Amino acid sequence: MKARALARSTARALAAAAGAGALAGAGAAAAAGEPASGGRAGADGVAAGATVAGAPRDAPACAVALSLEPARAVPGQQVRWRLRILARSDVAEIAWEDPPAFPGLRVERLPGEPFAGEELRDGARWRAQTEERALFAERAGTLRLPPATLVCRAASGEPASVATPELALEVAPFPEAARPAGFRGLVGPIALRQRVTPREIRLGESVRVELVLQGDTNLWDAALPRDLSVSGAEVFAERERTELEPGPRLLVRRHLALEIVPREAGLQRIPALAWAFFDPASGRYGEAASEAVAVRVAARAAPPSGAVTAQGAAAPALPRPPTAAPPPRLRGPLGLAAAAALLIAIAVRAARTRLRRRALARAVGAALSDAALARERGDPDRALAAAARALRAAIEARPAAPAPPLAEAARLLAQLERARFDPAAERPEAQAVERALAALGIAIAPGAASARSAGADRPGARPRAADQAPGPR
Repeated sequence: MKARALARSTARALAAAAGAGALAGAGAAAAAGEPASGGRAGADGVAAGATVAGAPRDAPACAVALSLEPARAVPGQQVRWRLRILARSDVAEIAWEDPPAFPGLRVERLPGEPFAGEELRDGARWRAQTEERALFAERAGTLRLPPATLVCRAASGEPASVATPELALEVAPFPEAARPAGFRGLVGPIALRQRVTPREIRLGESVRVELVLQGDTNLWDAALPRDLSVSGAEVFAERERTELEPGPRLLVRRHLALEIVPREAGLQRIPALAWAFFDPASGRYGEAASEAVAVRVAARAAPPSGAVTAQGAAAPALPRPPTAAPPPRLRGPLGLAAAAALLIAIAVRAARTRLRRRALARAVGAALSDAALARERGDPDRALAAAARALRAAIEARPAAPAPPLAEAARLLAQLERARFDPAAERPEAQAVERALAALGIAIAPGAASARSAGADRPGARPRAADQAPGPR
């Protein structure tokens, strides 16, 4: 067996089984006794279930359904590869035998869905989980994704294999009609945030311009113009930085920054910057542009009083503050005892730190604190992501919790994730998140989360690879 990345128990990182019509078809195919094989499929494919040796043929160990969303894209557009695994409750382990391959594509791992309930079918209990990837084509054409193979192992130790179907992704070229002259292959829509500080400076000081391009496409290709110049000023560009935030889709932020140093006093004008993009949803080209701004530049500041006398003589130097004497060193047995006590204290502290880091309550509390801090700073994207991180950690760490608390936590998690991409989506209150965590047995430190919405203080949120074994991380 090839290098297999073993997953933890399928009881961890469970996903929605409800509404999985494709999975039901896979289970039905397996119940009919069809062999497990990986055939060819289009954008949506279903592989038959795998039956554990010795088990009834009407009760396969697991079944899979695979899809690409969307089935047709342009280079740089995000495509979600989604594998849904429906496993019988006695399946203790799932692993890749032949991991999925994505030739001609950039691949980023997505977290998938941890849990949404259980299903009773043919007298057996089933649980579902998902494996998801964000795919980005690098060129136009037909890209084929070869089959992959999963191994499901029941508690009795008997393995069964199931193959995913081969899929084809159609990648269309960008249209030639109405293509802007400055188009460089970016895919939209793109949201742009701009920050210029300060708006008033003195000659010799600099103005900082920060730009953040945000979307779910190939924004890592966005760059400042190579011939960028500002009339009457020196321009210094910082190195671009890309931030990736996995969720139901991959959110991409591209950070660009400039330092502008005016040469003369007066009104310094900073021109607008623009990035052309293609929007697959509308089939049209668009533009994300910053605003042109003006900064007031005053003359250089006069030398501070006292630096030079009226006759040009240097001012007397200020007396230096007295230097504190170094602490006395302990010598002999007393010094050894003190050193030993210090080492013991350090060891105890390190052990306590390791225990605290392993404590789930601390991890959840830290995520809630991050969410509260992000809300105070007016960053709704980070607030939603931190609240979702707290719920996801709790769900993955409590696979044996009763189904109702798990289902409620998963519902809130899905609501948080939707709000990160849909400005009109409802955001759960922080108290609802805390109640869901408490129902899972997670102790929350007082004040870890604010009583305000788990999204943002202001209405509306801005839109937003190595393969591992399926299951929780």
